[in-house]
Amino acid sequence: MPSGLYFEVEHWRGNDFWGIHGHGADHRGVHLGLSPTGLFDEPVETLWNSTAFQIGATPGGYRIHKRDLILPFEIVNTPEASWQRNDSNFRKAFSYEFDSKLWCRTDDWGSRWLDLRLNREPEFAPDQDPFDKQYGHVVYSLTAGYPRWREHDVTDQWVSSTDTSDGLSWAEGTVTVSNPTDTEMWLMWVLQAYPGAVYKLPDFSFGDNRFFLGEAHEDRVITMPALIAGEHLRVNTDEEQDQVRSDIDTQVYQRMRGIRFLYPIPPYLGTMNHPDIKTPVELPVAVKGAPAGVGVQVRCPRNWSRPWGLD
Repeated sequence: MPSGLYFEVEHWRGNDFWGIHGHGADHRGVHLGLSPTGLFDEPVETLWNSTAFQIGATPGGYRIHKRDLILPFEIVNTPEASWQRNDSNFRKAFSYEFDSKLWCRTDDWGSRWLDLRLNREPEFAPDQDPFDKQYGHVVYSLTAGYPRWREHDVTDQWVSSTDTSDGLSWAEGTVTVSNPTDTEMWLMWVLQAYPGAVYKLPDFSFGDNRFFLGEAHEDRVITMPALIAGEHLRVNTDEEQDQVRSDIDTQVYQRMRGIRFLYPIPPYLGTMNHPDIKTPVELPVAVKGAPAGVGVQVRCPRNWSRPWGLD
């Protein structure tokens, strides 16, 4: 493995860590063994279609599956604890019901993590007494339902400096976004509460023609429903999620009148790796029916198909 690589496991309850690979990582008696599987590229199945008499086949897309990992661990005693105590504590870091985190930290790419949980019992088949030898080889089978390595969200915000309480004029501004990852990025938005406030959010196609409207939706903007008193709106543009939620649990999806966000931010947009748009993009936002001081936050999730690289 490359120098400067460090893996650690975070307990499913959080705030408890086991370094498992890298300089000084085995101070709690747990070290990642040889030949782990499932750590690197996300699991992909390509689809091919063919007619009865076709020579060969035609590409039909691909599916991204859950990520299954087989991680062997070498567990030993330490000055502070016996083998059996270290083994027991490490086992408690994992659950069948809740996600633990597997962190990968590198000098060049910072930190990324996987959310994962046990998919079966750990395998332990010792050929010697582990209490006597103070050593055990334990194999953990784990699954990441979401198979991509995550980074912390990058955020930006815009705060209106104009009073539009009359509801007639719009206060307009921008937020800055880019996507340095190799995967599509679905933006998330937080709209600040003010009764009667109406926001506009961008849903640009960036040339994506998945609905055969890529050109028509080049500058698509969605006008959100007017807010109810005390209501913050949280928007997740991911096509597979409930896209709009109210902090006070109103049926805001009905007020959307069937309008949905359609487009993600393409891989590498706003970086030198994008074929056309090589600098961060200023996306327009607007509000009316609110005093100065209300605003919008955009959250940019960064998800990768590998634990390092691909930027």
